[in-house]
Amino acid sequence: MNNNRANAVKNMLKLMDLTAESKKIEQLILYTKMLEQGLQSKRVTGEKTVEGIVFKQLYDSLYLVKLKQLRRGNMVADVGSGGGIPGIPVKIMLPDVNISMIEANRKKAAFIKQVIDALGLLKAEVFWERVEETGHKQEHRGQYNVVMCKALAEMNVLAEICLPLLKMDGNAFIYKGPAGEKEVEIAKKAIEQCGGQIAEKWFYKLPGGESRIIYRIIKDKKTPDNYPRKVGKPFKNPIK
Repeated sequence: MNNNRANAVKNMLKLMDLTAESKKIEQLILYTKMLEQGLQSKRVTGEKTVEGIVFKQLYDSLYLVKLKQLRRGNMVADVGSGGGIPGIPVKIMLPDVNISMIEANRKKAAFIKQVIDALGLLKAEVFWERVEETGHKQEHRGQYNVVMCKALAEMNVLAEICLPLLKMDGNAFIYKGPAGEKEVEIAKKAIEQCGGQIAEKWFYKLPGGESRIIYRIIKDKKTPDNYPRKVGKPFKNPIK
């Protein structure tokens, strides 16, 4: 099984034209193993096989690295990180970014902490809290160059919970499937109301053929102080 993991990770990096020294490869392999082991007790990922974890979760996460959108020293927030996706793979490949992973589920947050410790990741931390609360804390609001979010909610919800965390001219990178285009149409008001606009998007496919889109939302105006609203409100009653 160890050889299968190692081969899968190396093949995935080759497919993406990403180079990594042995330490990073070893960290990705260990992370894959920890995701597998965390399946039963913590349900940290929906993928149940090595191939699914590597060629869906890791590949998808690292597409932002392939696009070269992050810079050394960037302050990065991963909102709704789950089992550390996309934050952990991105951090492994770009050790010079500072990353905060925000996760509301206690078991998943604890799992992320275990991964950070096991992989020896520096300038990486996890916050067990609701992002609606995080967005009003002085140490987080307006403090990040980059916010990443994958598979958490629809775009109008993400605009409200992600944009408050960004500095002016910061970027939110939102990972979506084919439904993303419809979500963007619905979310135009929410994005603008929270101080952002869609600046760019990239279409790509996973090795299995699944279509994916990454949207870049730039924050070009201050987010009003009342956003995000109280815990649960953005999800139950999105801006329309």
